[in-house]
Amino acid sequence: MNPGTIFELELDDSKYFKYVFMAMGQSIRGFMCCIRPVLVIDGAHLKGNYGGVLLSASAVDANNQIYPVAFAIVGSESVASWVWFMTQLKSVVDTVQNLVFISDRHASICKAIDEVFPIAFHCFCIHHLKMNLLAKFKTPALETLFFKAAKAFHELYFNENWVQLCAHPGVREYLEAIGKERWARCFQTKLRYSQMTTNIAESVNALSGMHRWFYERQTLASSRQSTLSDYAEEMIAEAADNSRRHIVMNIDQFNFEVRDGNLNGDVDLQSQTCTCREFDYFKVLCSHAIAAANSRSINPYTLCDEAYTVNSWMLAFAEPIFQVGSSTTWKSSPGFVNIDVQPPKKVVRVGRRQTVRIPSTGEVRPPRKCSRCGTSGHNRKTCREPLNTV
Repeated sequence: MNPGTIFELELDDSKYFKYVFMAMGQSIRGFMCCIRPVLVIDGAHLKGNYGGVLLSASAVDANNQIYPVAFAIVGSESVASWVWFMTQLKSVVDTVQNLVFISDRHASICKAIDEVFPIAFHCFCIHHLKMNLLAKFKTPALETLFFKAAKAFHELYFNENWVQLCAHPGVREYLEAIGKERWARCFQTKLRYSQMTTNIAESVNALSGMHRWFYERQTLASSRQSTLSDYAEEMIAEAADNSRRHIVMNIDQFNFEVRDGNLNGDVDLQSQTCTCREFDYFKVLCSHAIAAANSRSINPYTLCDEAYTVNSWMLAFAEPIFQVGSSTTWKSSPGFVNIDVQPPKKVVRVGRRQTVRIPSTGEVRPPRKCSRCGTSGHNRKTCREPLNTV
């Protein structure tokens, strides 16, 4: 029904649920043919009688929207469970060149990627790093400086903010120990394009109904008459507007010096690079490259990465995903016939059962509100506020 789908189930003692992995064949083929090779990895705790954690690997399509690639359900986020998930994922993306992973700094994820994908480039979500930075050093001013340094395309702008970051005791050592190439855009060793956070993973955790998701995206993409996706068209339009104020100096047929009154840009249209680095990292023309292309009457769209085209957008969702239907019509693989899968083994822990999730670093819980007087900071039992009586 969904050809090429990879499904793996692992049991404890041949009957208790342990892990399950699934990657739809349509997602696999779409990712391999026309999606940028950047995977966001994340885990989300599941609610319900049996708990567990949903592990996911997702990318973004030509329109910079979520493209789910693979999922797994495991008992907890441990080194063993992440290594198992990554091992299954490797069977899906093993032949992808210049593969990049983005995640938080969870120790289990780091160990799993190092073990299973030693050649891939593993970088970190700057939002999670920012929250850790603020929690560790308790200095709100670090947030803006860190984001500016992390997002800087050029080392010149990075250094302006880096000097100010290093003025705070301990910050330099902390960030250098992580590795600048893992969080700073201008030091990346492989392309992470515009993806600096794991925000798409937070969204894919709530994603359901992949058949509907694929259909809606295919319908949207096929309705477009433009060359590039909506996302890329907006980037080109903004860059084109800025390019009108640039002065182009020809060096030869492909090389140009473009003056913008600030950092300027040396553009090489043949190698599709610019010294501002925006063209290099996004693979969509910067304002300098558009000005240079226009000076030679070259269509800017021909210089954009194929992954941003409407054609790639449509190809990613070309194959429909079919629902599994009634369980009475299912055809089980030989290895799964007559298997009676039991719920996972429960580990009873000492102490009171925790009924709320563990907040992320830096996450602020809403203040408690009294149901008696309506003010914050206490509850009904400890309320000492006088009540107005009429």
